Amino acid sequence: MSTINIDHVDAGFSDTTQASQQVFRLGLHVFARPGTLVEVPSDAVAPKGIGAAANALLLALLDQDVSLYLAPQRSAAATYYRFHTGCTLASIPSEADFVFVGIEDEMPSVETLKMGTEYAPDESATMVREVSLIEVGVGMTLTGPGIQTETRLMVPELDTAFAQTRSEIASLLPRGVDIFLTCANQLCGLPRSTRIGV
Repeated sequence: MSTINIDHVDAGFSDTTQASQQVFRLGLHVFARPGTLVEVPSDAVAPKGIGAAANALLLALLDQDVSLYLAPQRSAAATYYRFHTGCTLASIPSEADFVFVGIEDEMPSVETLKMGTEYAPDESATMVREVSLIEVGVGMTLTGPGIQTETRLMVPELDTAFAQTRSEIASLLPRGVDIFLTCANQLCGLPRSTRIGV
C-alpha cells in the first residue's frame, strides 16, 4: 500500500459528519427534482481546479469502499481525496465508481462508464461534471420522474451528442449513469431516469 504525502494537503470539512450529511441531503434533493439548482455550503478548501460544490460532493460521497477517476494531471486532487476519504483511484473512467470531469478535462463517453446490471443497478458509476454555467429555464429540455411536465437547463459543455447518448441510455433503465452538474458552489442533478431533448 502506497503512503500519502500530506505536507501540502488542504483542509476538508471542519465538521465532517454534519457537513457530509448536509451535502448528501442536497444531492438527494437535486436528484429527486432534476433541473433544480441549489447552493452548496462548504468550508472545505477545494483542490485547484475543482469548484466548491464538486469538492463538497466528492468529500460527502467517497469512502474507502469506492473508486474515483480523476484526469492524470490532477495528482494533487488525487492525494487530497485519498487522504480525506480513503477512496481508491481508478486508472481509467470505465473502472471507476465515481468520475470527476473538470471544465478543461476530456469528457469520457457516458456509455463507456459502469452502468450496473438489471439485478444490481446500484453498481453503476456516478459522474460529477464541473461546468462553466448552469442556467435554468432555457436550453435543453428535461422530462421524467420528479419533473411535473418539463423543465429546461442550459449547460454550455453538454452538447447535442451528449443529449443523444443520454436518450439512448435511458432505454436501459434501471441501468445507467447518474450525473451531478456543478458550477462554483451550485449543484444540479441529472439522474439516469431523466430524458434530455435539445
